[in-house]
Amino acid sequence: MAGLRVAIVGCGSAAEYHAAAYRKNSDVKLVAVFCRRENRGDKFAAKYGNLNIYTDISEMLGVEKPDIVSVCTPAGSHAEFAIKAMEGGANVLCEKPFASTIQEADMMIEAEKQTGKVLMPGFTLRFFNEMRKVKRLAENGELGKIGNLWFRKGKWMPEQKWYSDPSKTGGVAMDLASHGIDLLTWITGARVTSVYASSTGIYGKEIDDNIWINMKFDNGAIGVVGSSYSYPFFSYDFGLSGEKKAVRHFRGKLFIESVEANHTLVWNFFNYCLETFVLPLRHLVDDPFEKEINHFVGSIKNNKKPLIAAEEGRENLKIVLAAIESAKTDRAVNL
Repeated sequence: MAGLRVAIVGCGSAAEYHAAAYRKNSDVKLVAVFCRRENRGDKFAAKYGNLNIYTDISEMLGVEKPDIVSVCTPAGSHAEFAIKAMEGGANVLCEKPFASTIQEADMMIEAEKQTGKVLMPGFTLRFFNEMRKVKRLAENGELGKIGNLWFRKGKWMPEQKWYSDPSKTGGVAMDLASHGIDLLTWITGARVTSVYASSTGIYGKEIDDNIWINMKFDNGAIGVVGSSYSYPFFSYDFGLSGEKKAVRHFRGKLFIESVEANHTLVWNFFNYCLETFVLPLRHLVDDPFEKEINHFVGSIKNNKKPLIAAEEGRENLKIVLAAIESAKTDRAVNL
């Protein structure tokens, strides 16, 4: 069996992750890459198996006839490429953020319905083993009623110019905070009812590079997402407090503790040692991107619905845009 044919739209860092994962999947054949800058496409194509290079996506779809297309470009072009790919006969895995406007998201969802193809937003955090475990605990009721959740992620702004171009991105809210927003809504299984956010731009960029987002859920929980593009240490952490158990994810390690536990000095010192000195070596062999790609490929191969629906990408975008509006107006936004 020849396998499913795959093409990638874009040749930046996200495209690199996708290409590496597809190359390890025996059910697909990576055949082509679309890149507007042909010189950059040359390097990408050579690195991942002498792929055919295109600067015209319609030509690529017509010639290569891919079964799967990964859209890995800035958010402002997601709708254009995803819709063309579906109309060209391909199923689409679209990187987050899903789109740049609700109108674009609606057009993408409508194209999915009209073409009968599959459109899955790429929310990689859902494929981390630790996060999947927390999700199972929440669904099984082992955490009890969740009162609050938080997610923080910081890194230095990537060197690509589009990250600070407001015509191509919504800033740190779209590019980083969208991860945390999806994680918290997925874990709770609840709907966000209101958002209040504050943001700053401390490096003179045209977009915000720091944002803190407070969210209220319809089940009574509250959530906080903090994201920064001015933090020179790549870092993220996640936690929640439930009626029965609390969870903390830090430095790649997951800690789950009963709220009724006797937190002695020895217990606290032991946890400090775990957090500080123990390395999560499994991350060397456990790649969430591979799991995301393998899941999507398996869904297409076996004609099954993927775990993430296109509508979830739209809802995520809705919350992101509400946060951006709230930060600009200094007012809460009801959803």
